[in-house]
Amino acid sequence: MFYIIQVLVWLLFLLVISSKIRQKSIRIMFVIIASLLSTLEITSLYMTECFIDYRFYNHMNRNAIEGQAFQFGMQIFVIVILFILLMGLFYFFSKKINNSIIKQNKIFIPTILILFLFLSIPHGILNEIYQLYKILNAKQKSFNQALNDVGISPKQYTMPENLIAERGKNIIVISVESLEQGFLGANFDHLTPNLTKLTKEWTYFDNMPVGPGSGWTSGSLYTYQVGVPAFFKGQGNDFFQDSKKVKLTGLGHILNKAGYNIRYLVGHA
Repeated sequence: MFYIIQVLVWLLFLLVISSKIRQKSIRIMFVIIASLLSTLEITSLYMTECFIDYRFYNHMNRNAIEGQAFQFGMQIFVIVILFILLMGLFYFFSKKINNSIIKQNKIFIPTILILFLFLSIPHGILNEIYQLYKILNAKQKSFNQALNDVGISPKQYTMPENLIAERGKNIIVISVESLEQGFLGANFDHLTPNLTKLTKEWTYFDNMPVGPGSGWTSGSLYTYQVGVPAFFKGQGNDFFQDSKKVKLTGLGHILNKAGYNIRYLVGHA
């Protein structure tokens, strides 16, 4: 219910602003942009059950869209129709509001402020946009300051060179992406007999970390290995392309320190 109310308030917020624009060409441009933003917000809510945030931004790129266009053709068609409908609704109702009492400043300004404040509450549309803006425009900081910002005391943080670790049992970690966990149950054990057996005999996690900065596959893998959110200024894995070293202590450092011989196997790089 919260998200539905947020969407309705968001649409009203944009409608009221649009009604205040007198020049027709500028109003049309605003309607197009408002319709596009609203379509993306509703799409994000449908796909991720949240408004546009870093996770949505991280996946909304050309390669992802082109890769899923055929499989989700109907959904994309619905999104396009939604965009067209919103443009028509914005333009029609903005003209209606323009002829109402709301256009008067003594009503317009308080209305905009109230709507703005409601959209800015935690998990609200404007709040999520602001959080995304802060991530994408984050300034470079020292390692210790970055630790402090995520609530970790630099004095208590164990650097890779200060690790103490001892070898134990052999360790095999299997990460399976995009596999519905329901397939590892009794109803489908004939489809995944080996994986189902491993979930019973080995240590099995039915989901990875899902906190902020960890709610998607690569983000959760990053978080469980180094213990911090996967927030970066670029999209996808671009951030890692030119990386030469990492200061964060990860599982790799721990296993190396303990004398493990580490190998990483991947089916599709």
